[in-house]
Amino acid sequence: MARLHEILYYILIVFGHGCSLATH
Repeated sequence: MARLHEILYYILIVFGHGCSLATH
C-alpha cells in the first residue's frame, strides 16, 4: 500500500509540473 501512496504522490508532482509548464 505504501508504494501506491508513493506513486500517487509522484503523479501529483508530475501533474503539477505539467500544469505549470502548460500555463507558462
